[in-house]
Amino acid sequence: GGGAELEPAKLKAGLQQGYIVRGKLRVNGGEPSDAYVTVDGVPNDVFLRGEPQRGNSIDGDEVAVLLNPMEMWWTVNKLAPAEAKKLGVHGNGRDAGVGKGSPWRSAGAAGGRAAAIESLVSQLLDRPWLRPTGRVVAVVAEGPRREQVVGVLQAGLGWSGGEPVVWLLPLDPRLPRCQLSPPSVRDMPPELLAEAQLSPAVGSPSSAPRTLVSARMSKWPAGSDAPLVELRASLGQAGELEPETAAILQAEGIRCEPFSNAVLECLPNTPWSVSEADIAERRDFRRTRIFSIDPPTAKDLDDALSVERLPAQGDLPERLRIGVHIADVAAFVPPFSALDIEAGLRGTSTYLVQRVIPMLPALLCEELCSLNPGVERFAFSVEWELNAATGAVLSMWAGRSVICSCAKLAYPMVQAMIDGDFVPERDAPKVQLYNGYSWEEIVGDCMALNGVARMLRAARFAGGALRLDNTKLFFKMDKDGNPDSTAPYVQREANQLVEEFMLLANMSVAQAIAKALPKLALLRRHVPPDETKMLQLLTLAQHAGLSINTASAASLQASLKELRENCDDRDTVEVVTMLATRPMQLATYFCTGDFPDPAVWRHYALAVAEYTHFTSPIRRYPDIVVHRLFAAVLDMRPVSEGGKGLSEEEVLQQHRLLDTKMCSMVSDHCNNRRLAARKAQDASLRLYLCVLLRRRPVVATGVLLPLGGDRFFSAFCPEYGVDVRIQTDQFGVPCEARWHLGARTLVVEPRVGAAAQDGGYGGGGEGSGRLDPESSEFDYHAWVAMLAAESKAGLSNPHGLAPVALPIKLTALSKVPIVLTSPLRPGKLSEVVGRIYLAAPPGGCLGPGGSSAAAVEDDALQLSNMMDPTDEL
Repeated sequence: GGGAELEPAKLKAGLQQGYIVRGKLRVNGGEPSDAYVTVDGVPNDVFLRGEPQRGNSIDGDEVAVLLNPMEMWWTVNKLAPAEAKKLGVHGNGRDAGVGKGSPWRSAGAAGGRAAAIESLVSQLLDRPWLRPTGRVVAVVAEGPRREQVVGVLQAGLGWSGGEPVVWLLPLDPRLPRCQLSPPSVRDMPPELLAEAQLSPAVGSPSSAPRTLVSARMSKWPAGSDAPLVELRASLGQAGELEPETAAILQAEGIRCEPFSNAVLECLPNTPWSVSEADIAERRDFRRTRIFSIDPPTAKDLDDALSVERLPAQGDLPERLRIGVHIADVAAFVPPFSALDIEAGLRGTSTYLVQRVIPMLPALLCEELCSLNPGVERFAFSVEWELNAATGAVLSMWAGRSVICSCAKLAYPMVQAMIDGDFVPERDAPKVQLYNGYSWEEIVGDCMALNGVARMLRAARFAGGALRLDNTKLFFKMDKDGNPDSTAPYVQREANQLVEEFMLLANMSVAQAIAKALPKLALLRRHVPPDETKMLQLLTLAQHAGLSINTASAASLQASLKELRENCDDRDTVEVVTMLATRPMQLATYFCTGDFPDPAVWRHYALAVAEYTHFTSPIRRYPDIVVHRLFAAVLDMRPVSEGGKGLSEEEVLQQHRLLDTKMCSMVSDHCNNRRLAARKAQDASLRLYLCVLLRRRPVVATGVLLPLGGDRFFSAFCPEYGVDVRIQTDQFGVPCEARWHLGARTLVVEPRVGAAAQDGGYGGGGEGSGRLDPESSEFDYHAWVAMLAAESKAGLSNPHGLAPVALPIKLTALSKVPIVLTSPLRPGKLSEVVGRIYLAAPPGGCLGPGGSSAAAVEDDALQLSNMMDPTDEL
């Protein structure tokens, strides 16, 4: 920190000539001294090694980076050819050994930024083992992380501004240590100041409580190595569910305060009902058999389905008329109103384990917009006529409508129908059917829809689509709201039924708005995966004797399908699938006006040219924008086709559409909010898993991830969807680790001459670190004994896994038993900790076994849309 920024004139010249590049800064959470900047058009990130290279920038800032000469670039030794390795010192950032100077500077001076980038890319393609390096010379735009600092307080030495120095130590390792501004110290509660002055080191095994606080960065004084922050709120004690949940929401900047009066004043008066005038302006589907299919606990019902059989007629084959009916949220959210602005700022609803932070007030998302059964609701409907035998789309109609759903179905009910085992009295005792329809009719509709969904899914994968699913947990709670058990959430055919028709609707709408409004459409694209990471996956598969083809999305999908069908080891399949997701880029929203070439609009995983989000407007703001665009496109149709014959200029005014610049800003903001909501959801799931494992430590199967040295290794536990890192110097028994590069094998064996009084086990000593898995004094067997003693059921080992004894040989995809728990560390957020399940010393005891944590009843908590299969697409 504390670096001086480049003067504006030099910065402007450097950006124009391309020897200064710009991009978003990403700090490596595992190694916070390392940071990276992705530059458009450059195949490799710019590497910033060491905090001084970052100046006053932090993770998430948009920064300008001055590129270093090639002799200062970083070499990836494992990629470098032998002749390159002989030319210089590698892997230390001092000498890349190949290439000198900065040839892109002369290219940029002559031809501008484009020529400089072309020269830079040429150097990287000729030397794929090199990584460009540089240093931050300016913060172009401050990122949202500056408003979202969560941590604990620690008193420092000395005084500042007449007040004692107090540090805020962020819980996120990617953020720098901060200093409380003198006014914040002056105004802070006395008990917080006293805690800061008495606090032990953060994360120490002391039982002293630590209060979590939130703050915002106010400024970073010139010459200082720490930014100043202003204290916002005290969140409560680390280790407790609600304070840690509050910390998660604060850290991700989730807007969770009550809706303002200005927003609530935008809501319609109640009681509200559909008027005859409304019906006259919409297609009337109230007599059509329409129903929704959602998770059992869903309250915000975005979508509903209908199907009608049409007999063969003339040259037309037997057909099915299938409708997707989406809540018409835009009808209740006037553009640029206080309600619209607040929904846009939130960007999305955020789904936590125990509650939902909604994008819209409850009156809309749970009542007036939600497609609840037995009540008339506004919808935006898309209907297709499909060939009943092939699933081919023959024609499409779309428009605003009025519907009256006849039933609220749940995935387990529909799955029972598909399985041929549906008994209404048993599977749907609380479901009421409206409009005089019978269960026989509903079941027939679901079976017809599923038949078409199977054809659509098969056609998508035949066309090159890719589907990667990772383990997601759901929890059953006890009466106090604490997690009592957990199990993986399994996507079944009922989920896929809904998914296929939502994808079809999204693709149909995307094509329409992109064609009619090519400079204004909000679409969603998915760029191809990271080639370097994909190569690592391929290398791992080859070493493990697995056949994985990464040439395209289609070949990867086919490889994983073959692996699932032919590999009996479910854990290996789960881990390889998880590793296949890591090279994937995030799908993002964008405005088509920013990308004139339609080739870059493509969605890699879905293998389609255009895609958008249309089907979840209650919980995603981009869907509301797309509804307005689609309504405008329908009004542009000729009157003879049911439209109004309006021009683009007329629909821009009447529908108050966003221009290209504003659409681009909304897209970027929604990308940011969507990622924040996903991180909050994942953190909430991890938090509840931590609380469960703290109460009930468990022995689980761990599958080793790719190894690269003797310092540490990581193992993925498929049953819990979590991976843990284990340092080889934190085994808790005297041992030594040796890395065999050629065999890609790590061997851990007993240390020669271990103390006899320790029986060759344990760290010995009586220090408090003996029971801390991250301490150099850690004693594994004392720790396991403590876990067994503190848990009511002992150390749970539901699968009867046997402990292992040293020496052990560790290779990628090999299995080891792992003890999983979550120690309570004052001042740190809960995290899952794992250690290899080792054999007891002679005469030792590992504690009694326990019952399976995987046996969870069907009525376990399943929050609406936490597991929406279309959400990541």
